[in-house]
Amino acid sequence: MAATMTVGANRLMVKNRIRLAMLLFVLVAFALRVHRLDYQALRGDEAFAHLFAQQPLREMLLSLATIEPHPPLYYATLHLWTYLLDQSEFAARFLSVLVSILMIPMIYRLGLALCGAKVGWLAALLGSINPFLIWHGQDVRMYSMLACLGLGSVLLFSLTLERGHKGGEKSLWIGYVLLTIGTLYVHYFSLFILAVENVTFLYLYLFPGRGRKEETGDSPANLAGMETCPTEVEPGSKQCPEPCPEPFDFAQDQLRRRAVEGPVLREVEGGQGHLLGRWFVTQAVIAVLYVPWLLYVGKFMLGHTKDWIESIGLFSFLRRFFVVYSLGTTIPEDRANLLVWAFVTAFLLGCYGLVRLPRERAVTLGTYLFLPTGGIWLISLFRPIFDEKYLIIVAPAYCILLALGLSILLQRRRPEPHPEPFDPSTGLRAGFAQDKPRRRAVEGMAKLHGRMAGSLTSMIAGGLLLALVLASSGYSLSNYFYAPDYAKSPDWRALAATLRQQSATGDLVIHNYPDPALQYYLRDDLPLVVLPASSPVAPVVTAEALDKLAAEHQRLWLVPQPSALWDANGFVESWLDRHCDKIHHKAVGSLSLSLYLTPSAFLDQMAPVNASLGDKVELAGYKLTTDVASPQSGILTTAPNTALRLTLYWHVLAPMEISYTVFTHLLDANGQLWAQKDNPPVRGSYPTTNWRVGETIVDKYDIIIPPNAPAGRYELEVGLYDATTGQRLPLLDKTGQKQNERVLLSDRIVVK
Repeated sequence: MAATMTVGANRLMVKNRIRLAMLLFVLVAFALRVHRLDYQALRGDEAFAHLFAQQPLREMLLSLATIEPHPPLYYATLHLWTYLLDQSEFAARFLSVLVSILMIPMIYRLGLALCGAKVGWLAALLGSINPFLIWHGQDVRMYSMLACLGLGSVLLFSLTLERGHKGGEKSLWIGYVLLTIGTLYVHYFSLFILAVENVTFLYLYLFPGRGRKEETGDSPANLAGMETCPTEVEPGSKQCPEPCPEPFDFAQDQLRRRAVEGPVLREVEGGQGHLLGRWFVTQAVIAVLYVPWLLYVGKFMLGHTKDWIESIGLFSFLRRFFVVYSLGTTIPEDRANLLVWAFVTAFLLGCYGLVRLPRERAVTLGTYLFLPTGGIWLISLFRPIFDEKYLIIVAPAYCILLALGLSILLQRRRPEPHPEPFDPSTGLRAGFAQDKPRRRAVEGMAKLHGRMAGSLTSMIAGGLLLALVLASSGYSLSNYFYAPDYAKSPDWRALAATLRQQSATGDLVIHNYPDPALQYYLRDDLPLVVLPASSPVAPVVTAEALDKLAAEHQRLWLVPQPSALWDANGFVESWLDRHCDKIHHKAVGSLSLSLYLTPSAFLDQMAPVNASLGDKVELAGYKLTTDVASPQSGILTTAPNTALRLTLYWHVLAPMEISYTVFTHLLDANGQLWAQKDNPPVRGSYPTTNWRVGETIVDKYDIIIPPNAPAGRYELEVGLYDATTGQRLPLLDKTGQKQNERVLLSDRIVVK
């Protein structure tokens, strides 16, 4: 009686310790995921998701079949979530925080079931601090939900195989179906989760094992740090190789027994055929609930491509896989390539441990990790689809395999309770002789394991390896949270605030890249147009659209966002530089902002000239300033070593077959040349052969007054000449008579 009470008390104490430890892990995961949650602005994909989820549900479903290539569950959840809370960035990201921390206890539980308690705890630790999972745990996208529901589906799949023989476990089957359907309605790549489960089930069903052998020193239970003491041996007796910490009934302690046994495809009531029938029923239910959606979006999805995803070779694939899933994307490439070897070492040790697991567990974990990874890479050979976030479904399995590798080094060797007799011909336990696949996998590693596992050296190596893994993760997280170079997004908030402060009524904002973040932060405060409207750029259509906007507005703001996928050559900025007068430019973090005056504004502000050169082009006017002064009563006072900012406004009268060069000369009162700037128009980017009749060209020059220029009056002469012959275009009067070969600007320059 007393012994029974002691056993019960000890079990309660163990359960409480497990709960406290899990609470600590969850709190660590929560703290890391909520830290500076809304410090950084939403990136473009986040802003799109937030704006998309604000639509009415009916419009959202219609858009998912024509615009946004994703299933509806995440957007519908975000729609309801922000409706119940608020539309803030913190609230939107907090949904991902919650589903991300839910993964931690599930990673532990799956690690416990497949590899033992020590592996479960290590995997939970690695999942808590994994930079890749934390990055997506703070992201308004569906990828954390995808990983969480996929993990839940695999976990319940394992439990259904383990407990499915019990009639009272129907709730597991129902939960499995619901989680699997939920996963499928989050992202299309979750079909790999369904493939993992079906391949695992059918393999274990078609190739059943010979039955579970007793745990030995080479067994996965001992490998993972779980000692067993059969009930027929009295604890503390001479037959027991090591005193047990408590009287232990292995058969009655279901939690520990299941952790050791793992998901085993057992006999069920009515035979294995009954289990197979139950499995096919669940898959049929899943198909009935999901296939209609595939039919709804099938036409759109078959034609959908990701132009920004490039083909990838095997070496690059593996490097990106290990670096990103281990360290995230916030470490310089050269350092990441070094630090990742700690994770690769743990991974290889985990693979070594994987082949030593009972087949049921090895197949479950191996298929969970390697089938989606290998499948996506193989598909990428024919249709580029690989992006690390699409493979987030395998991140929990990756953490478990890393933990398994670390646990091998950290494992203390224990005396073997009931060793099997050795086969002298192989040096292995007799049980291996009957299990050929496992024997072949283990034979080559048995000696290595004997030398490595449990030694003081291996434990020190394991501790150092774990410390390096934790330190590398911490370094990556520090960069993510605090290093501006690794910010999740540009500072769209500051850019939008600058636009609000400096804009005037009638202004228009042009963005040359369809990044929804600018729209999200501007809201309806300023009109916003995205040009070019498509990629690749349609030059004629885009130029006509810009010309129309310039005619309708006096001031245009440009937010240039370089991208190889959209306006790669900067067509919009080049057009504005040629046809509008840039009067302001400001850097806002990694972004920039330019303000242009359109012809309707700058033609009223320029000094008029209206000088015709060869009846081909007219110098309509000019503007002359320095950085600190403008002309007063036709005189610009300045000093040596000062830059004159000269803007020429050309109006095209006729097509030109010669590429003329513009000359701008600074002359003193005696006509001596002191400074000049000669080049094709618009800093050489827009030759006169490309000019279109009727357009106005804005042509800017910076002329530096030499430091040795004497005090006195100076003037500027400008014009056009053929660089091959040196012949200038003549200045004509209203009757067409030649007056000169240059235009003298009316403003005089006084150097003091």
